Amino acid sequence: MQPDAEDARAVLRVEIDAGRLLALLRDSALCAADLRCLDCESRQCLRRMLLRACAEGLAPGTHRPS
Repeated sequence: MQPDAEDARAVLRVEIDAGRLLALLRDSALCAADLRCLDCESRQCLRRMLLRACAEGLAPGTHRPS
């Protein structure tokens, strides 16, 4: 499903569970470059999740369930 023209230009402010975000990053369903952290704590958490997702990608079978 494609967004309509108005929705395609919108910027959304949403909240997501950290475990779900990690799963999306790990599965390459979401790219970190598409995200913008709104505070320092969120930025630090995202960095940790990215490192974890990358490490798990390099060592398949080592990820823990979210």
